[in-house]
Amino acid sequence: MNDVDTLISGGEVITAFGRKRLDVLVQDEKIAALLEPDAAKPPAKRTLNARGLYVLPGMIDPHTHIGGGAKVFGSLEEAMRRCTQALAFGGTTTVMEMIGGEKGKSLSPILAEAVKEREGAMAIDFSFHPSLRSVEEETVSELEGCAAEGFPSFHASFEGSRGKEPLNEGGLYRLLSMGRERGIMTIIHAEDSRINEVLIRQIPDSGRIENISRCRPWFSETAAVQRAVFIARLTGGPLYFEHLGAGPSLEIVRAARREGFPVYAETCPHYLCFSEESYRKPEGIGLLKSPPLRRKEDSEALWEGLSDGTIPSVATDESVALVAEKRRRLEENPAYRVSGGLNQIELRLAVMHTGMVLKRKMPVERLVYCLSTGPARLFGIYPRKGTIEVGSDADLVLFDPNATWRVRNEDLHQGTDYNIFEGWELHGKTRVTMLRGNVLVEDGKFVGPERTGRWLPRQFDRAVIEATNTLSTLP
Repeated sequence: MNDVDTLISGGEVITAFGRKRLDVLVQDEKIAALLEPDAAKPPAKRTLNARGLYVLPGMIDPHTHIGGGAKVFGSLEEAMRRCTQALAFGGTTTVMEMIGGEKGKSLSPILAEAVKEREGAMAIDFSFHPSLRSVEEETVSELEGCAAEGFPSFHASFEGSRGKEPLNEGGLYRLLSMGRERGIMTIIHAEDSRINEVLIRQIPDSGRIENISRCRPWFSETAAVQRAVFIARLTGGPLYFEHLGAGPSLEIVRAARREGFPVYAETCPHYLCFSEESYRKPEGIGLLKSPPLRRKEDSEALWEGLSDGTIPSVATDESVALVAEKRRRLEENPAYRVSGGLNQIELRLAVMHTGMVLKRKMPVERLVYCLSTGPARLFGIYPRKGTIEVGSDADLVLFDPNATWRVRNEDLHQGTDYNIFEGWELHGKTRVTMLRGNVLVEDGKFVGPERTGRWLPRQFDRAVIEATNTLSTLP
């Protein structure tokens, strides 16, 4: 047998569906074989010793706004370089980004330009979700063409901030009806802008940080989720809630999934690990985010949703930010209009391993599902990504589950002036990150090609569009 490119030996291979001590052979960017430890191995050009480590599929962050980092770093190219390297340090090998539309301009050329701008600037593979500014007839009619070009999911918002028209029930009915028929996923930002507007007028000193979660409360989210799920039940159209934060919202999703409707939920580490009480502390300004943090009981409900399979996806919703800029904006705007990133893209795997596996004793397979396999299946790149199988891309993470370390912003790689997990003790650390067989990160250093990331055209499995039964709780 000819030499293979890489042999990963001695590690425990963990997928969403099981764990076993296996050696992994990598050839021509793909996983070529999974062999028992005592099986004969061909010669390898490089051998990585994974003894004592987990071998995980590359993580997938399905919801980011990292292009917004251009405001922080001075250019889109520099933002992509810094953010995708930081993602790689944290074990993420695929990133999906929301790309905003422009009123009066077709989506297709905007997406094509976004691909062109990022090719040659990304350290990891990437894809997009176009973000709709309106649901006018011409905009909706474009979505089928976008799906055919490899963009079969799009984003819309009931809240309607940053120049977008708020989505209404009629618009959602059209979108979900089309989605069911054409195999397109609708991603929803669930907040009721009308409820928020009333509360902002009623609450004294509504612009102060400590009042932000009262101005944009949990029940504003739940009201929007209830409306959207009602329309999803009528149409049967696939629906994905981004950044879900409220326990009652999750109950609505859980009920719909139990009945077989294609309704999915994502949450984020900040909703799991922090609560609205943080806004009354000095560090509250750094946690300003849209939507804001929720109650402690909501956080606990979200952890349960991860455990029982109701939540199949954990994303960062990251855009990176400077706390100094948040302070400046807060001097000029009410807190409920100040958002921005939380600088957690490098920390997602370690934070979730600590919270899910160490603290709450969930199986590590569940961690892999929520951070890799679930997003890959939901957004049409499985089994190319999100698993360790023969023929899958050799996106692999050697992860030390026994490493204990303390977060210091100066040790991270996103190049910002703070992160929300500063000082936290985490359990588990990425030792090696591979993208399609190329070693990007090894022992705390970026050693791979900086611009090897490729755009990923996507197409949905009909099981995702039609029902949730193939995405139910794992055994």
